[in-house]
Amino acid sequence: MTDVETTGTVVVMTPTTELLTKRRAVDFCRVATSLCRMA
Repeated sequence: MTDVETTGTVVVMTPTTELLTKRRAVDFCRVATSLCRMA
């Protein structure tokens, strides 16, 4: 089993809402980081 297959399985098994929450958290971190750099 390759890493790609393992990742794909995890993504399929993970609830969509959880994925959206994680993605939103990542976006928030990016915004916060960019703001810190600008400050």
